[in-house]
Amino acid sequence: MSRYLRELLSDEAGGLSSARSSFWLTLVVALGLTVADGLSPAITVPEPGYTLLGAIVGIVGIWAAGPRIAQYLGPALGSMVQGIGSSRRSPEPERPEPDAETMRER
Repeated sequence: MSRYLRELLSDEAGGLSSARSSFWLTLVVALGLTVADGLSPAITVPEPGYTLLGAIVGIVGIWAAGPRIAQYLGPALGSMVQGIGSSRRSPEPERPEPDAETMRER
C-alpha cells in the first residue's frame, strides 16, 4: 500500500511532489466535506462553498498536472478544433432565383 501511495505523491524524478500532495489532500478534503454534508444534518455547505471548493480542486489539479500535460492535450484539442472547423465549412445553400412575376409584384 505504501508503495502505491508513494507513486501517487512522487514526481517523475522520484521525489515527493508538493503539487501532487496538495492535489490529493484537497481532493480528500473535498470528498470528505461532500459526504459529511450529505450525511450529517449538522453540517451544511452553501452553494458558493461548493463552487469555491470546485475551483480550488481544479486549480490545484492543473498545478499538479503541470506544463507536461500540454504535450498530450495540445494535439488532441487542435485536432478537435480542426474537425469542428472543417465540418462547419459547408457551402451555403442555394437560394432560388426570383422569377419575373415575383419581381413585378414588388
